[in-house]
Amino acid sequence: MLFYMGAASHYGSMVGALNPGGGSRGFFWLLVFVIIAAVECNALIGTQGSTKVPLDSVKGALWCGFLMTGILFLLTLGLS
Repeated sequence: MLFYMGAASHYGSMVGALNPGGGSRGFFWLLVFVIIAAVECNALIGTQGSTKVPLDSVKGALWCGFLMTGILFLLTLGLS
């Protein structure tokens, strides 16, 4: 969240995907909600195993957060 707060003033190309006038706004938010829902479902109802292990520790959760920020950033740049 802090990354996107800083990026709002520094990355003008991101504005196209997030503003109401952007053509890919609905598709962008659909993908964001699907990604976040998949991570949340895995964290809340997923079984123990190799896919849930990164979310069992603080270090793993932080790295997953950084990875998700990078994925969402690349998605934003790709759709703008």
